[in-house]
Amino acid sequence: MGSSGFEVQPKFISFDMNGTLIHYRQDETVRKVLGDRLPAALADDFELAGEQIRFDECMGEWRSMHEVIEAALRRTMARFGLDYREGDARAVYDQIPRWTPYPGVPEALRRLAEAYPLVILTNTDDVHAPSLVENLQAPFDVVITAEQARAYKPRLRAFDHMVETLGVDPTSSCTSHRARRPVRPPASVRRRDQEQGLPRPRLGARPAVAQLHPDQRHRRAAGALRLGASMTVPAFTVVRALRAQSRTRPDH
Repeated sequence: MGSSGFEVQPKFISFDMNGTLIHYRQDETVRKVLGDRLPAALADDFELAGEQIRFDECMGEWRSMHEVIEAALRRTMARFGLDYREGDARAVYDQIPRWTPYPGVPEALRRLAEAYPLVILTNTDDVHAPSLVENLQAPFDVVITAEQARAYKPRLRAFDHMVETLGVDPTSSCTSHRARRPVRPPASVRRRDQEQGLPRPRLGARPAVAQLHPDQRHRRAAGALRLGASMTVPAFTVVRALRAQSRTRPDH
């Protein structure tokens, strides 16, 4: 294994953004927008249904992120007998650029960028992606959005577009994201994690590079990084590599 901690030197390392690097706050934002229209007794079930419906809305032909949010929110509210108001989806959508990174992520990304080109493949659109990338405070060589790919992950079209954009030979490189759907924890556990400032698991979520908290490892699959040199490595491997680099390099 080389000094970087990788057995194979990757050409690129690519990341999902929201929920992996950026603290995903969709449910929190929806709660704020709906206010007292969303009864507390329904909130947890509403959020779970909302996640499932948003995922479903992403699986068809590409539509703008605002359209996906609006369609999913309308469906979810109808399921629970709640009245959708014009402007609800826009209010949620407009908050996305304000989402910030998980703790420790910018520092880890900057260290990683010293050795490897970094790439983002995100379901965010062209409108909000630049602001979120800026919030990460780290250098990315390429940022690819669902709007550019005309497909949302996990549809293969999104990954095919990334491979084409990067000029990677798909026959010699890994072309699938690794992601597992964690079991949704009880409300009491989610409240505890929120009080401790820990990221919430969501459907298809992966832990952030620097955010593998021991209290969450038992119920969250290790994140995976996409590498442009025929390998996919769990996020904790990158953390080990970064730590190895910090031990061997002089202070500067």
